[in-house]
Amino acid sequence: MRTIVPRELIRHVVVRGLIRRIFDADRPATRQRSMIEALGAVRRLPRDVRREDTTLGGRPAEKLTPQGPSTQRVILYFHGGGYIVGSTRTHRALAAHLAEAAGCAVFALDYRLAPEHAYPAALDDAEGAFHALAAEFDEVVVGGDSAGGGLAVALAIRLHAAGGRTPVALGLISPWIDLTGEHGVVDHDDMLKRTWSDACAAAYAGGRPVAELVPAADELSGLPPTIIHVGDTEMLRPDSEWLAAGLRSAGVPVELEIIPRMWHEWHLHAGLFAEATDWARTLGRALSGTKGSLT
Repeated sequence: MRTIVPRELIRHVVVRGLIRRIFDADRPATRQRSMIEALGAVRRLPRDVRREDTTLGGRPAEKLTPQGPSTQRVILYFHGGGYIVGSTRTHRALAAHLAEAAGCAVFALDYRLAPEHAYPAALDDAEGAFHALAAEFDEVVVGGDSAGGGLAVALAIRLHAAGGRTPVALGLISPWIDLTGEHGVVDHDDMLKRTWSDACAAAYAGGRPVAELVPAADELSGLPPTIIHVGDTEMLRPDSEWLAAGLRSAGVPVELEIIPRMWHEWHLHAGLFAEATDWARTLGRALSGTKGSLT
């Protein structure tokens, strides 16, 4: 499956022309959701991946299963969207390509969104989903993009602190770690604007100081092996670099891939142009648990 839409057409028309305009701090979250859901219908899934509706910890989820999946390992995936938009539908193509490359089932979770459900609703949903999978499978990998990447890290920290089962690995795409924006000074990129991310952070915090939701460096100790993909010019690159440095200082194996000429969460367009498909597959293979992978 190679390019069917030119990369620069997606960058200029879809990312800059549509998504960046949808993500507007002055537009109600409900309207942003309906618009991004409509745009998410433009996707191309691998032919040999089966989709089915399910639930995890009482929340709706999708299970994407490739042919001949591993029976011991699964991936729990959290979509991005600033904690206020996004769903399993908007991220279905990415989850399916991860499943195909990893050779195991991917469970994508529809966690509760702000502002209707502020912190810690999403984290509670993530924990419930993890425990549901851990009760059934030997190895649970946790992944996510943007806010979903931040949610994956927050979940791993909570689970490690509790002293029970933890993920065997983390796979993160452009993770949003610092909701205060203090790790970097970039105000915008092809997709995101600082005014929008600040509004999302406030909605998710729900009246709490946003800084309380930012992990401290000493909380990274004990986290599982982690792989991070981020574009070289995107607004959240400083988050990825801070996280990678903190994990290394804590003795956690980490691979940070900074990809030239790629925008925020370009993996979402897997199946539409070659680089998106290739990097989604690269991440899936790294999380597969096979020889030569990160874990």
